[in-house]
Formats: sequence, structure tokens, C-alpha cells
Amino acid sequence: MNAVEWGIELAKANGAKVSALYVVPHTGVTLAMRGEMWSKALESHLKDEGEKATAYVVEAGDCSHD
Repeated sequence: MNAVEWGIELAKANGAKVSALYVVPHTGVTLAMRGEMWSKALESHLKDEGEKATAYVVEAGDCSHD
């Protein structure tokens, strides 16, 4: 059982709601400071990664975004 599955089971057992949050790694901020071209490419990449990560939590919990 991974952390997502464990957290969902814990929330279900306690009648709690699960929220998913994608935290941008600090290296992303450093790369974004290199210029507009880096910033736009990185923003797109991080947005895609964040959407995938939060979608995984939603799918694992068989719930919907609130």
C-alpha cells in the first residue's frame, strides 16, 4: 500500500475528506529564474505533473474534485 492509498483508507475510516495538493519542487523556482523561455517551459511541465499527481489521488479514492 502506498502513501496515497493509506491516506485514503485512513480518511475513509475516520469519515474525513481527502484533498490533493501538488507542491512545486524548489529546483523549479531556480530554473524559472533563468529567463522567460525556461519559465514558460517549466510552468507547462509542472502544470502537467501536478494534474497527473492530483488525478492519481482522485482515481485512487474514486472521488471527484471539489
